[in-house]
Amino acid sequence: MDFIVLVIRDTLQTLYQIFGISVIVAILFMFAYLYCREHGIKEGIRQWIEMLKTNKDFRKILAFVFYTAMLLNKTLFCRQIWGQPFKNILGVWGFYDNGKLYTENVENILLFVPFQFFLMWTLKKNLWSTDTITAKSYYGKAILISFGTSLGIEMAQLFLKVGAFQLSDLFFNTLGGIIGAAAFQALERKRKRL
Repeated sequence: MDFIVLVIRDTLQTLYQIFGISVIVAILFMFAYLYCREHGIKEGIRQWIEMLKTNKDFRKILAFVFYTAMLLNKTLFCRQIWGQPFKNILGVWGFYDNGKLYTENVENILLFVPFQFFLMWTLKKNLWSTDTITAKSYYGKAILISFGTSLGIEMAQLFLKVGAFQLSDLFFNTLGGIIGAAAFQALERKRKRL
């Protein structure tokens, strides 16, 4: 009987862990399926390749979606189930924990630098024109987006039971977003000078 219970538990746990990514992949596949059903698979592939070669916005969105998928896989979809989501709600605020090197805060910063950069690069025509936006508004939006995304991930970790809710994660992810915004702004200013 213990064997059957263990098999059922492990199977349900595995299904629970891959549910979110499976839903996203299924939805994206169905969009591709509907397009290819209407236009044919060769035309769908041809148009995708053509857009990749000729459309800068398509490449920007592809880069942003690719990185966002990697971010979600790292923070949500490829994690083990964790039974104590509020074990350490404050988190670790330094780079050492109990005398051991603690790299997770650096990882949290580094995860959000490219996320914010790609987001701003993708949406710069609509939201981030550095000519028409004040520094306060620019960084205010970057903080809100980084914090909101991080909070969404932390809440999803709670709901999916795949991580611990930690305030330090919110802080370091938001800090990474601010650094990504600063990097994007610096690159844009340098590009405009050339």
